Amino acid sequence: MPNFAISNIFQTHPSTDFLYVNLAFFIVVCTFLASFVVALVRKKIIKDNCLKKSLRSLPNFLRWNALIMLIMTLSRIEGIPYLAMRVWWIVVFLVFCFFIFKVIKKYFICKNKVQRYQKDNLVNKNINKYLPKKKKK
Repeated sequence: MPNFAISNIFQTHPSTDFLYVNLAFFIVVCTFLASFVVALVRKKIIKDNCLKKSLRSLPNFLRWNALIMLIMTLSRIEGIPYLAMRVWWIVVFLVFCFFIFKVIKKYFICKNKVQRYQKDNLVNKNINKYLPKKKKK
């Protein structure tokens, strides 16, 4: 049973017999492959411009995230102090959640701008209908 005590999470020299090595490498590989899948889906399948715009930075973020997780896993296996701390996994997870939140927020902001522009454009077309025509020379 893992110990989730604060002293255990901030331990600078955790043991090198890391039980979850296969799971950590699996997460690294899945994150790296997900970056290419997101890039491919964004370019080929998604037609919504707001979604394309909000997902633009996600593939690079996933690649960097996979690289950082790989370094953390290898440093844990080799027993490198401070890089092998368990707290870095929590930090990476929190940064990942914050980034996903920003992507979702960016999508809704873009969607609202598009809806406002379409609404203003519709109003302008209706107003122009009642304005006098331009004089012909």
